[in-house]
Amino acid sequence: MGYSKQLYFYIVMEFYIVSESLSQENPQSSVEIKCILEGSTAVVSRLQIRLSRSEGAIDNHGITQETDPDISADRREVTYRVINVSEDDQFFCILSLSASIVGSINVTGFVYKLPSLSDPPTQLTRTTTSVTITWRPWDEQTDVGDPPVVAYIPYYKMDPSQDWMNGSRIQADQTLEYTASSLESDRNYTFSVAAVREGRVERTRGPAVTIKTLCI
Repeated sequence: MGYSKQLYFYIVMEFYIVSESLSQENPQSSVEIKCILEGSTAVVSRLQIRLSRSEGAIDNHGITQETDPDISADRREVTYRVINVSEDDQFFCILSLSASIVGSINVTGFVYKLPSLSDPPTQLTRTTTSVTITWRPWDEQTDVGDPPVVAYIPYYKMDPSQDWMNGSRIQADQTLEYTASSLESDRNYTFSVAAVREGRVERTRGPAVTIKTLCI
């Protein structure tokens, strides 16, 4: 189940467009976006403000209006919810007069980039039926994505056409190593490790390494 946060976007008349109180969520989470119009009574009473996936037209696919518009003399406020946001999504608070779009603001910074290791794991030991790997901790300066990383999940497979098998979850404060057992002897296995960000289980596997079990 995804987490939910609110983002607030203000469109101020006389061509001043300001955004504030940005927060971020992990991909596939639910996010609330609040679009707010501020201006004179005449402006607020005539214009509409909506959330859209497109800047040039109203596209509300996957967007649900959470509340009725909160309208006062100089302010119009509407809250929307978007389910399963992704890194590639784009949203705009659109200001419209009848069927014409008269202003917009790009909603940014609502999705964290999932962390990923930039180096493959390395071999610690190997036998005829097992391989033990280790890896360095995820580093904000040299690796991809946003912190914090709370755990790692090792993956391995024997054949490139096979699906990845995942090992047990290793917490970030534990010893960073994993042993894959019950393997076939004299076989190549491919290993990779994924970093897990706080809050969600989605992850991106890092580079892989091939290690061969010993022959009998």
